[in-house]
Amino acid sequence: MAQHVCPWWVGHFLASPFRRFAHNPRKILAPHVRPGMTVLDLGPGMASFTLDLARFAGPAGRVIAVDIQPRMLREVEKRAAKAGLPYTLVEVQAAASFSAWQVLEAAVTATKSLDDKVLIQWLRTHQVDTIQGRLRFNGPSNYGDDLMRVKQVQNGRWVTVYPKEYAAPGATLQVQ
Repeated sequence: MAQHVCPWWVGHFLASPFRRFAHNPRKILAPHVRPGMTVLDLGPGMASFTLDLARFAGPAGRVIAVDIQPRMLREVEKRAAKAGLPYTLVEVQAAASFSAWQVLEAAVTATKSLDDKVLIQWLRTHQVDTIQGRLRFNGPSNYGDDLMRVKQVQNGRWVTVYPKEYAAPGATLQVQ
């Protein structure tokens, strides 16, 4: 994985104020992003463009940041909270696709086989750590136990808001 994914710590350099001299997000984005738009930020790193996207889209707009690295997304959350921006993070599609590869890689590596019956048997008895969390394939839904929970950043914290029995105290789903 490290060969194909930017290491999380490089994100600090990408979000550096010095980078703004060469790649000023405001100059680059201003002609393209208008208030009320929904913008998809793929691979936001540590929010070097995300926060300006949110400012241009305004309160009526929305920015959806998708990254395969949870550590990058946590930094986006922190920076958005510090900037006082409302922020809901959506990463499910990219994370699910990457997780599928992680599951397949784990099963093939462990069994040293490409036979689907061998892989399925191994997956029924083992859990696999992925970017979405630990996944299991031995019971109902065949997923991680917390994947069906909805989380949002509220008051600068990443909290579960649904289902109600798992929601943080006082947290409810906020829709913009």
